[in-house]
Amino acid sequence: MEVALDSPLDYTAIPIIARWQEIVAAEPGKKKVIFMLTRPGGFADVDQSNRNRFALDFWTAARTTSGKTAGSSEQAMEG
Repeated sequence: MEVALDSPLDYTAIPIIARWQEIVAAEPGKKKVIFMLTRPGGFADVDQSNRNRFALDFWTAARTTSGKTAGSSEQAMEG
């Protein structure tokens, strides 16, 4: 996933909108950014035979103004 995020080419056709919700102080020299992701309906496979289960994997990276990675986070989501 990191290669895809660093590439000048589009690796995905799934439009995701991120909206900053809140920025709070964390450990010294760092900030915790809370955001909300919105994705279009119908882009993921849903297992209708198993109570409409789905699974998504996210990898995000925050970058400085010079493009250096300042932090990253991974999260899996099921529902």
